[in-house]
Amino acid sequence: IPYIVKSQTMEDTIYKNDLVLFKRIDSQYPLKAGDIVLFGSQTDTSDVYIMEIIDMEGEKVLTDVRKYPVLVEKGKLQQIINRKAIYGLFYDNYRVLGAIVLFINTFPGRVISLFLPVIMLFFYSQITAFIRRFKAAL
Repeated sequence: IPYIVKSQTMEDTIYKNDLVLFKRIDSQYPLKAGDIVLFGSQTDTSDVYIMEIIDMEGEKVLTDVRKYPVLVEKGKLQQIINRKAIYGLFYDNYRVLGAIVLFINTFPGRVISLFLPVIMLFFYSQITAFIRRFKAAL
């Protein structure tokens, strides 16, 4: 499950604007304290959270963030959630790819991504000639 992180609360593992991949899991998948999970809000279905599991007791899971914002007291963001709300387990993250995706979703990014292939096709022979000369010089 790909997801672009928009906060700094999981820093040291996941940074703001990282493209993060989560492994889709079901309610039977074995989880442990220290796992970083993706889960939906229990009140608003459009909200998604990324937190670390602190403790598990039966179907109840205590989660928390790693880095608290400056004006938030430590422990205030902890959530006790139902095990069934968890649907993703942290797999990997890509810093540069997340920034590229965010840039392409802006107006200048879309213009560049649209016209760059056209420009490359138009100047194809000049580009390939330059590359051949560059390789020959090495």
